[in-house]
Amino acid sequence: MRTVIAAVAVLFSLSAFAAQPLRVRVLERAPIYYQENGQWTGIDVELAEAIIKEAGFTATYVTTPWSRALSDLETGNLDVMLNFAKS
Repeated sequence: MRTVIAAVAVLFSLSAFAAQPLRVRVLERAPIYYQENGQWTGIDVELAEAIIKEAGFTATYVTTPWSRALSDLETGNLDVMLNFAKS
């Protein structure tokens, strides 16, 4: 739940950039995220879509390995990482 709240806070703080789609990291990991008929879907994708749409954004999905995604997130080349939790 904290992850969802944090994601919403980040999305609303970025409202000035709503014209640009958010770059969302995905990887083929059913049922969390996977492609069906060329479209990304899954539990986390559907949740992210709802939050992103509510915040007035659109999403572009980027397939990136974990280590590169962390680097891209730090440099601003990636906006959202799904299923990201401290363990």
